[in-house]
Amino acid sequence: MSRKFDLIAIGTGSAASGVTSRCREAGWEVAIVDSRPFGGTCALRGCDPKKVLVGAAEAVDWTRRMRGRGIQAENLQIDWPELMRFKRSFTEPVTKRREDDFERAGIAAFHGRARFAGPTTVQVGEETLEGQYVVIATGEAPADLGIPGAEHLTTSDQFLELNELPQRILFIGGGYIAFEFAHVAALAGSQVTVLHRGPRPLALLTQISSISSSSELANLAYTFISKPKRQGSKRAPLSLLSKHRPLGRRVRFRRIWLSIPRVACLRSAT
Repeated sequence: MSRKFDLIAIGTGSAASGVTSRCREAGWEVAIVDSRPFGGTCALRGCDPKKVLVGAAEAVDWTRRMRGRGIQAENLQIDWPELMRFKRSFTEPVTKRREDDFERAGIAAFHGRARFAGPTTVQVGEETLEGQYVVIATGEAPADLGIPGAEHLTTSDQFLELNELPQRILFIGGGYIAFEFAHVAALAGSQVTVLHRGPRPLALLTQISSISSSSELANLAYTFISKPKRQGSKRAPLSLLSKHRPLGRRVRFRRIWLSIPRVACLRSAT
């Protein structure tokens, strides 16, 4: 037997939560569905946890810049496990809080992968939901690089859950996300390499801003490689092996992160 709603929202992030709460306040019967922990990308594995890590890196960076100007910073360092525990103090309560909000508002919440069984009919496990309207608010997912070994790459989701920071890291992509994570990792003590296919990173910024950002990271344990020839990556014992022309040799990294632009995440809504 199916259940009928005025609105079905797929996803529990900021967009879905906003539209469902307003429609419910207007008296609509509303359902919301998510296959992952409730809360969405921004609160759980995106903007908010990233700000915690970036904030720590900025604090270290500014303190070091003030060395010799009234600030003593000889023993200053990031304690990564402690920083991650602090980060989780923000993210771990989100799911329960979001579920409680839905329950108080009278929004029917469903855990599971949504699959369309009709134009406005959604199947979630054994449940069939019929809606007058369906909102797809599933956010974005990393784009497919289309290279051999891409299945071994990890994404920003995993970076934000690291219990220990690898000694050597490669970020694929020269956008602002890659640079933010590279900045954090370098200031936390990792040797960082950024691999980008274009002539310069941060292409959406002005050339002066782009060069300035690259120069700042150059003062850290950081290497920038542009216009590599794609060859792929494969798993090696305790590491990932990346082959690219600019270095003229094989280079081993403990982790390789995919930091290229994302595309609409529709797998959970198909």
